[in-house]
Amino acid sequence: MGHLKTSSLYTTAVILVLLLFLITPTTAASWISPLIIDNTAGATLYVGGVGLGNFTTIQQGIDAATIGDTVFVYDESSPYYETVVIDKSIRLIGEHSTTTIIDGNQQGTTVRILPGANGVLLRGFTIRNSAYECSGIILFSDRNRITDNYITQNDWAGLEFFDCSYNSIVNNTIINNQYGVYSQSASQNSITSNHFINNSWSDISLFWSSSFMITNNEFISKGIFLFGEYLSHWNSHTIESNTIQGQPVRYYKNTYCVNVPENSGQVILANCHGGIIEGIQLSDANAALLIGFSEKLLIRNNDFTHNDYGIYVSTSSALTITHNTFIFHHNSALTLWNSSSTTIRENTILSSTYDGIQLVASHHNTVSHNIMKQNDYGLSLQHSGNIPPGAQYNELSDNLFEDNTIGLFLGDAHYNIVTQNVFTNNDCGLDASGASTNTIECNLFTDNNDGISFHQSCGNIIASNVIRKNLVSGITLTSSSHNNIIHSNAIEANKVGIKNKHLWSSSDNNIIYHNNFRKNTIHHAVDYYTNIWYNQMVGHGNYWDDYTGPDLNGDGIGDIPYTVPGAGNNQDLYPLMNPWVIGSIGTVTTTPVTYW
Repeated sequence: MGHLKTSSLYTTAVILVLLLFLITPTTAASWISPLIIDNTAGATLYVGGVGLGNFTTIQQGIDAATIGDTVFVYDESSPYYETVVIDKSIRLIGEHSTTTIIDGNQQGTTVRILPGANGVLLRGFTIRNSAYECSGIILFSDRNRITDNYITQNDWAGLEFFDCSYNSIVNNTIINNQYGVYSQSASQNSITSNHFINNSWSDISLFWSSSFMITNNEFISKGIFLFGEYLSHWNSHTIESNTIQGQPVRYYKNTYCVNVPENSGQVILANCHGGIIEGIQLSDANAALLIGFSEKLLIRNNDFTHNDYGIYVSTSSALTITHNTFIFHHNSALTLWNSSSTTIRENTILSSTYDGIQLVASHHNTVSHNIMKQNDYGLSLQHSGNIPPGAQYNELSDNLFEDNTIGLFLGDAHYNIVTQNVFTNNDCGLDASGASTNTIECNLFTDNNDGISFHQSCGNIIASNVIRKNLVSGITLTSSSHNNIIHSNAIEANKVGIKNKHLWSSSDNNIIYHNNFRKNTIHHAVDYYTNIWYNQMVGHGNYWDDYTGPDLNGDGIGDIPYTVPGAGNNQDLYPLMNPWVIGSIGTVTTTPVTYW
């Protein structure tokens, strides 16, 4: 059907070029099976141009084709504003990759290759402008070859694999998408000799995917990201001869005593045991150092700058991460996901868009003597929807949290110890949401807007802290924060010392005693609900510097209750006549801070 737009000599030349391509051996991995269609059979249908009978749209040509046919698309009628669905085994070939344009016009995925349409050849197009959260190309089928295309400006991924195998992605330019290539639950696909430029999130991201061959690709910025709960999602790939910013992408799997050269652009460790990563400068990657299912690694004296993640650790244990510098990260500088028994010590972490350090569903880790400044969250403990419960049994000590939006965030975090840290000049020093049974003791909270803020957080202990000169409140309890114990704190020179306010629901049954309330400028405390402002067992309450009641028997306990302002009608039945002796907050070996 249809005719070429020029002479019969041109027709013959084009057909010869196509035949030469089709009989050329594939450059994919040896396990990539050949196309299942018969390359010598089938008709050629034409789209665009001026030939008699040529189709107007690409979809018309595909719908008219049968298995084994070729649909050839001229650039004369380009761009083609349509979304294309390939539902059979055909060859779809554009005249020239930079001028034969399929533009999705933000109406959906630009090109979809459906289940059952195995053995498709897609070659020679610019594929662009998918809809929100849609990809340029999505593969649902097997044994396809995507080659010599220019894939750009798609909202989600340039090319997406979904539960498919034995596809070959060769010699494409994939530029200015969010993901260059995104894979979910796919296996045994090949990505070879492609150019990845300015994809904002990553160049290649493999989620819950295995046995990919990634070879001879050039990454201008982001590189490769792996994620999955099983070892095969990490150590079953072949990743060789790729570069990022002209430096090698180094992939080590099933290796003992890793030793990473300094001239590395990105480092990926999968099922590695022992070794040192030292003295490397890594920048402009999605995850500069990516670690999965590994243990007993020493990571020290490295510089990480302008990555999305400086270090991303998954399902690993017994790492030591020390004396590294992290500056300007677009996500978190250092993430532990489902990882344990790791020491993060004496690192400097500055100016992360999100988290300086992030512990997600990670347990029994130690984070100490780090400086976290000018991040969104200095340190964040969170849960993962895939692996409950949240972060537990971590020790966070002797850190400096300064000039962050939130110094420390405890989100669905339990049984953690927060001790001897300095929180200063943050919007909120410590913010807890859905956190329980944590101990927050011997810390300094000074010159923040809010020192400590609890939301839906129960059963925690706040003890022996200095909470001073916070501009809004020293401690805030909101939204069903029940059964917390707040004792032996110096709560001084804040606007409000402790505030229990309405936000969705009440916060009741908190026990508050042995605290020193001094020089708070508006109120020492405001309580709208039912809480206990004394310890009945020992017969002690709190010290209030504006208490004027008598102590006629000289036992150090005021004879008249102290009324706590607010609609809760609460009283401290045993107000202390003298300040309670607060324990030492220890020595934090970070930048000196003026406490008073």
